[in-house]
Amino acid sequence: MASASSTPDGSFCGESLMKDGSIYNDSSIPNVSQCFQHTLLVFIPSLFFWVLFPAFLLQSRRLQQSRRFLPLPLTPLYVIKGVIAVILFCDAIYIFSRHFVHSDNYSSPPVNWVYPIILALTAAGLLFCHITAKYVGIVSSGIIFNTYLVLTIAGAPELYEWIQRSSDDTIPSSNGRALGFYIWWSLCLIQTALYCFADKRSEKVEKNYELDSSFLNRLTLWWFTPLPLAGSRRDLEFTDCFELNEGNQSHFLKEQWEHYWNPTVQDYFEKKKMLVAESTSQKLLNGNGHTASVEENAQKVKETAAKKLEPPSIIYNLFRMFKFEFFAAMIIKGFADVLQFANPYLLQALINYVSDPNNKMWQGLSFALLMFGASQLRSFLVNYYFYIMFRLGIKLQSAMTGAVYRKVRIYKSAQLQYTFYTFLDFTFIKWSSKR
Repeated sequence: MASASSTPDGSFCGESLMKDGSIYNDSSIPNVSQCFQHTLLVFIPSLFFWVLFPAFLLQSRRLQQSRRFLPLPLTPLYVIKGVIAVILFCDAIYIFSRHFVHSDNYSSPPVNWVYPIILALTAAGLLFCHITAKYVGIVSSGIIFNTYLVLTIAGAPELYEWIQRSSDDTIPSSNGRALGFYIWWSLCLIQTALYCFADKRSEKVEKNYELDSSFLNRLTLWWFTPLPLAGSRRDLEFTDCFELNEGNQSHFLKEQWEHYWNPTVQDYFEKKKMLVAESTSQKLLNGNGHTASVEENAQKVKETAAKKLEPPSIIYNLFRMFKFEFFAAMIIKGFADVLQFANPYLLQALINYVSDPNNKMWQGLSFALLMFGASQLRSFLVNYYFYIMFRLGIKLQSAMTGAVYRKVRIYKSAQLQYTFYTFLDFTFIKWSSKR
């Protein structure tokens, strides 16, 4: 049997990071070292959360400023999630305190009191996000759900070790550390399951199938299921269709476009006016004093100033409108492309495994599960990428159609001479040429 205790050697962990952490040398499934469990398997989930934490704050700030949603009511599901988050924080503090109470033949390296602090800070951050989500109206957060999911997966090796330790009476007592971890891992698993369901909105808010669904529901497009189910029973009617989200409606896109476009156009004309004024004051003196010469110079100055100043860019303002969707799609597509190279590498590893009869079964199962997981994850990412881009395309089309239509209405006389569609084409061509 491998040594059950860590022998400090002056390092942060007291042992090698890549040491075989198996309790028994003949274990059919090996384990990682305690150093690996308390460093990488703690730091990676925590880093995952804190890297995405600013994105959650930015989303909350935007929702609070726009007052798009009402605060969430206190429901049993919301309360249970909050209570478990508090227990997780207290449990991390409990694990921290247990490492100061040494059992026989057990010495605690520095990592054993650093990692509970990191877990406690992460639990506190998750609790803060849970409370913030209530006040800004977020029914489900992918950041919170994925953090609990990663914490649950990362805790599996330590769970396996504690199960092995509990079955051997010759291993010294854990002084409650095992109990603390069992509570931590079990509650992370429960939280992962609970965050598969969205919190309820206030009854004052009109129901929206997409916006009221959970992160996992949106990822799998399960919220769309009632529509094809209804279509399988009877012919669909117009009333069966879902209402558009507020962010996809024409009036919302109109206000958003004018918010970015009007100041840009106003700034363009102000700069043009200033440039013409400066150039006119310098070049009008070159005339011979006659009115015709002065007017001719002024006209040339205006034309020169207009050429120097670039007109406002429609593309740039569209980018400002939808920059968050664009960056999200770009990041998701990047991860999906990286995962595309995982399967060939895993397939090569699986072929090498099959070629060697001395390899153990758990290695082949690991390669097969990794190949399946990589394929499914890439499928989800690509699907969500196309979902974002198709939705972005519809928003672009709606925003531009509305902007062109409002420009059409300006020309009253032209509306009397041409049909609507003829003048719509004329206006769009004119607008594009000006750009």
